[in-house]
Amino acid sequence: MKALRELEAKGRAGDGDAWATLGMHLRDGVRDGRGRLRVRPNPKRALACFERAAALGNAGGLMGLANELSRRGKVRESLALNRRAARLGEPTALFNAAVDLRRLGRHRDAVKVLRRLASAGDDSALFELAKAELMGVGTRRTPKLALEHFELVVEARRARDRASDGERELAMLRIGQTLLDGLLVPFDYGKARHWLAPASKAARSPVTGRTRGRRSQRSRSRSARGC
Repeated sequence: MKALRELEAKGRAGDGDAWATLGMHLRDGVRDGRGRLRVRPNPKRALACFERAAALGNAGGLMGLANELSRRGKVRESLALNRRAARLGEPTALFNAAVDLRRLGRHRDAVKVLRRLASAGDDSALFELAKAELMGVGTRRTPKLALEHFELVVEARRARDRASDGERELAMLRIGQTLLDGLLVPFDYGKARHWLAPASKAARSPVTGRTRGRRSQRSRSRSARGC
């Protein structure tokens, strides 16, 4: 495509953003307005583009390269790159660093980063923090506080109309199931049903986006600082 050729030309002229953007297109593929695939995903070329962008000190390139390395099991290298990108002010690199820390078994360090992000208003970080609090991983087990945090995630997503990624539904399911189990908090069928019914309905809706089980690294969106 002409647009991709133009990005490559800009990259060869020293534009790190162009390499990073080209890498994302090649990683994900390109579709037209009707959803038809125009350019097939090319992971090998995408990786090369991210490497070129990272070599130029581009934050997006560092994050893209980190994501590719993480997929290949090179989590320590991914963590180092995400930290570099976070220090450059890349929006979601700090969150991704927390993901890397957790995958390395450094749960306490991951929780520290998540608390920092959650206190700054990052509801995705709050969702991950609530999961850790519920299970007592990397922090003291506090089921009641975890449920309160899940509720905050639900309200934040509802207020911002951000249910498309499924995190709001996942939070409601966590609350409802915990109340229904009656193991970590007192059993309450009425409250459990209050949370489970709308979550189940949303999960059956064709407009609800994919949910995430194993947390993947996020794409670029909000600002964050280094860890």
